[in-house]
Amino acid sequence: MNNPRSMKSTWPLSNKSEWKLSQQIIHVLDVYPIQPGKEVPVHPKTEKLPYFAQWQSHVWVLLHAFIPIAIHQSLLSVTHEEGLHPVIIFGLYFVTFSWTVIRQVRASQKLGHEYGFLDGDVHDRDGIPDIGVDKVVTSLYKTTGSRIFMATHISYKVSQSPASVMSDPYWWGWLWFQIGLYGVILDFWFYVYHRAMHDIDVLWKYHRTHHLTKHPNTLLAAFADHEQEFFDMVGVPFLTWATFWAFGIPLGFYEWWICHQYIAFTEVLGHSGLRVYGMPPSTFSWILTLVGAELVIEDHDLHHRKGYRKSHNYGKQTRVWDRLFGTCHERIEAKKENVNWNECHRWTSPTFVICCTQCHGETMSIKPSDTTPALATSIIETQSTETFAVTIAATETGGTEFATAALFLESGTTLGITSEAITATQDATTTTMAVTTSAPTQPPKTYEDIPSPYAATDGTTFKVHCESFSSVYSIFGNIITDTLG
Repeated sequence: MNNPRSMKSTWPLSNKSEWKLSQQIIHVLDVYPIQPGKEVPVHPKTEKLPYFAQWQSHVWVLLHAFIPIAIHQSLLSVTHEEGLHPVIIFGLYFVTFSWTVIRQVRASQKLGHEYGFLDGDVHDRDGIPDIGVDKVVTSLYKTTGSRIFMATHISYKVSQSPASVMSDPYWWGWLWFQIGLYGVILDFWFYVYHRAMHDIDVLWKYHRTHHLTKHPNTLLAAFADHEQEFFDMVGVPFLTWATFWAFGIPLGFYEWWICHQYIAFTEVLGHSGLRVYGMPPSTFSWILTLVGAELVIEDHDLHHRKGYRKSHNYGKQTRVWDRLFGTCHERIEAKKENVNWNECHRWTSPTFVICCTQCHGETMSIKPSDTTPALATSIIETQSTETFAVTIAATETGGTEFATAALFLESGTTLGITSEAITATQDATTTTMAVTTSAPTQPPKTYEDIPSPYAATDGTTFKVHCESFSSVYSIFGNIITDTLG
């Protein structure tokens, strides 16, 4: 007989033919918190953490938030309608909300395999429990669906198109203020009800399921009983909206939608357990940090390691109310002195981007090693604007062609050395890159998904056609590409 309180997770490695629909959905969407059978790096608690830059998290949230808004406005322009029916609005924003959460879960998975997890030297990260797969899957659409249904019903006005609302410059100023204030007010209501469930005997039973995980993951953010689900998904957001209304600054549909994106981002991030110093993006981050009320990933992770009447860190967006009521817990790994402030990483995992800084569609010459006649097929920008990976198809004397690829990070660490290690560096004032080779250190591996129509050969000189928009693209555009693709 299965223990209804067990967090044991064995199903990912079981026979797929015996899987239920919910298990198949997780597999098809590839939203495993950790890839089954794949190792995760383990770090001692004293090893320094990298950090996420706030502005990159803002870019992620805002780009995803404005995609359905852009689609909404485009539909109005194409159909020449004054407004869209609430049912269409619900469908559009519900689908894109769910898509955004799925993308964040998948990005967290990759980052977990890159950076590891908090407390990883003591305990493995919990998986999706055998007894809770259905609950985990349904929690996704219940969370996104209930919040969008409420926002559509309460605040959507057919006559207010995105363009008509956002053409007012004052709207943008209010949006900046509302994003920051929304997190603080929502956290007040969340703190009150969350602490009550820990401190009041009769309420703990409604919160106990969520605390079965001591080392949570992204998909367990909404893993709870129905009573807690209602308050998390609907009750607390509604009370927050009502507070804004009572203060005389009511939230319209579009600003409430954007605030929902910030909240959901933090809810997923806060349960990820990533061993990174990551703060929720907020327009009030500067003042929260100034008064020691900023939240980081480790804060809620530490909360889960405690249970009934023993916990702390009750806030989930900030530490404002924990500071005021004396329930902050000292951090263990994410102390500021234990952060490597020289190692900033994108919230998104590194992905290949076909581009080249300082190159605007012109042809660029690269000379290979004299001993390795080869054809450069693409230039791949990674995290540094001065470090590139070059994918080549090298032809040996016998005419055998083989592909090699290497991905280099800003630190110089090679992630994907193949049959040859190829380093290409670009000087800031020239478009000539020197290519060197070294002996292989790993078995060959080909990145087959990299398109390669950009090159032609002329003796020992490669002529590489670079596709890029502008040098600004290297600073901002690659974040857009990584975020959306």
